[in-house]
Amino acid sequence: MRFSNGSRAPLACLLAGLVACAAVPQSARAETSVGVHIGSSGFEFGFLYNDYYHADEEVIVGCREWMSEPDMVVALDLARVSGVRLDIILGWRRTGLTWYDITHRCRQDTHIYYVDLPEDTGPPYGRAVGYWRKHPKQDLRLSDDEVRGFVTLKALSDYSRRSPAAVLVERRAGKSPAQIAGKSHGKSEDAAPRSVRSEAPRKSEARGNAEGGGKGRGPGKSKGKK
Repeated sequence: MRFSNGSRAPLACLLAGLVACAAVPQSARAETSVGVHIGSSGFEFGFLYNDYYHADEEVIVGCREWMSEPDMVVALDLARVSGVRLDIILGWRRTGLTWYDITHRCRQDTHIYYVDLPEDTGPPYGRAVGYWRKHPKQDLRLSDDEVRGFVTLKALSDYSRRSPAAVLVERRAGKSPAQIAGKSHGKSEDAAPRSVRSEAPRKSEARGNAEGGGKGRGPGKSKGKK
């Protein structure tokens, strides 16, 4: 497969990503099945895969059989923020690890997911927002649902160039991600992934030892990343 810049995807990385998507334990399948519409021709977050994360179409399509789109957004976001390769993150998720545990394996803490919202926002945001207001830049054990909520909201906010609170209001009013994004980018709502630039994190060499499954930090030991 050829990307928009004319280069070919590294075969080893592509195969590793597809292998990571090929199978998953039942426990992880249950956790990551939220929001999946198997057999649907459209992608809820297709515009993010294409224009925001520059993801590999084959990896996205291969993972949709066992991984929800919000989980795919989390994996792509964490790969970009941490510099750990996407195929490694997918492999950890395949074993049933929570996003909290995977975040720490990537040598990050959960404050990287913080977005500015009113404290009375409600689930899945309110608990963490209230905690971070009292304990700025501290690590907090988040559920997978909380991680998915924060990451997808932040990605939509960045992409649409609107505040997280404004995006959340429209989401709760029933607006689709594509409708929210289209207001700022003039895109159609049916945005399926296409072959684009490879999302190989530039810092993967510096983070190479993460492939061995390094230990993460526990709560309270955050260095205050944002």
